[in-house]
Amino acid sequence: MSDTTRPPEPGPRLTVAAFARQVFARKAAEGVRSAPGELARLLQHVPSLTVLGVAELRRAHLYAILHEVAALPLAPKTRRHVLEDLDTVVSEACAAEYLTQHPAPEWRKRWPKGRDSAGFVRPEHVFAPLEGIQLACDRRVPADRRVLHALKLLAGARHGEVAAFEWRDYQPRAPLAVLLVRDSKTGVAREVPVHPLLARILDAWRARWGAFYGRPGTQPLPFPADLVVPTRTFRPRCPSTSQHDFGRDLKRLGLRHRRGHDLRRTFITHAQECGCNRDILRHITHGRPSAILDVYSSFTWGAMCAEVLRITWPEYDDRQLMLPGFPASAQVVSPVGIEPTTNGLKVPSRSSRSDGSCSTQRRARLAGLAQVQVAINALAAGQLEACAVALEGAERALNGYRWRGDRAPAEAG
Repeated sequence: MSDTTRPPEPGPRLTVAAFARQVFARKAAEGVRSAPGELARLLQHVPSLTVLGVAELRRAHLYAILHEVAALPLAPKTRRHVLEDLDTVVSEACAAEYLTQHPAPEWRKRWPKGRDSAGFVRPEHVFAPLEGIQLACDRRVPADRRVLHALKLLAGARHGEVAAFEWRDYQPRAPLAVLLVRDSKTGVAREVPVHPLLARILDAWRARWGAFYGRPGTQPLPFPADLVVPTRTFRPRCPSTSQHDFGRDLKRLGLRHRRGHDLRRTFITHAQECGCNRDILRHITHGRPSAILDVYSSFTWGAMCAEVLRITWPEYDDRQLMLPGFPASAQVVSPVGIEPTTNGLKVPSRSSRSDGSCSTQRRARLAGLAQVQVAINALAAGQLEACAVALEGAERALNGYRWRGDRAPAEAG
């Protein structure tokens, strides 16, 4: 009997969770980008897999997990994804001969339908064109995140694709430049024509990329292999962290809460409203479909560029904007003796400790308040972008602090 067909050797008891880690590790090695997230989702919502042996898995266990997942406060679509991940593990256990056959092949009929959660209305999760351009151009949003939003809005790219964009993927071509999507969710590479507005944003970002990320003056431009919008530590952006930052950007601009993926939905919706051909648009945003007729169909680069040029975006000028909620009398609630003054904030120079030392928490608070002072000075000088960056740093440092500038002066008094 060959090694490929030999049953697994007896050994320590293997739990379903441990076997799931092996399965999704192989999927990740095969290039499936969603594998780590699928594993984390499965183990988070079905913790009983850490004690259940893979060779002990029976029909009753699957139905018990089915009822357990049905009781979770999740959207029907998320519950279905959890059960699909578990079914993948069970199928792999059958292939590895830990199980002689699938314990309950009919349980798939009991899965919830892939619907959205109650109260989620998809048409409401689309940005107005001006709202989207505001996220991409407003200087109250940090520069790197403005470019991140612009790539999702003006190129219709997914977050994982945007996080993986390198500068060598942005190439000149006639009549429009091209973005090469190599790391696609579906594994299908595609070429995206770059809208003229996005091209202006990317060209301006390339010129200041080195200074923004602290590269020495001898290398002001990024290298071809550099990410277009990395984190401040030059790593790809995490989806969950980016969504958290996106929510803060919406709050900063006074927009209601939506998801970062809704920028891609906005691009597709707005493009169709501008009269773009649906087949060509699908080719741009999703790549070539797998239907046999589509396999034999292709569109020229000129035709794809012509559809992108149909899309019109509103002009946006934020030079006259002032930061809402931060008037000159803005002050901070401070339990450590910070006093508001006409010139900003008065920070105590000595600690309240008798020995003159300063606790870690206090140092963090003082650092945050120093960023607040920088933001106030930048606002007074009309430097909105520097003010936004300083406020973001202050927000991370000042745990438990809240601005009292979000009300009108009459209300605050």
